[in-house]
Amino acid sequence: MVGATWEDASVARLAEICMGAAVIAAAAGMAANASSANADRRVKKDRHIVEKAAGRLDYQAISGAWAQSRQANPAPLEAITGSVRLRYVGAHEQAGGIVTLTFGAHRATCLDLISSPIANTVRSRPGC
Repeated sequence: MVGATWEDASVARLAEICMGAAVIAAAAGMAANASSANADRRVKKDRHIVEKAAGRLDYQAISGAWAQSRQANPAPLEAITGSVRLRYVGAHEQAGGIVTLTFGAHRATCLDLISSPIANTVRSRPGC
């Protein structure tokens, strides 16, 4: 910068700093967005695992295993929950003989396999 003043050099340096900050902010935003999208894909994959289990297991198997676990025989329920490749959180029974098996997914998401005499369904909810 021949003939440039101190003020010209300061303005150029300030422009470089602002440009660098903008590049860093953009990169951080892109990384956060990519991470969030990846986590969403993992939750969808986890849900698919539970949906496959809901499709292959029938109400009789799940309710029978639940009844056995209530009578101090956890083996049948452990066999069912062990066949699902997610962390088993717990089970409970609702009115009408509906049995809910809860599995932990990514992003602190609970996936409930809800088994009723009519059909098995899967519900996602926060909190695991």
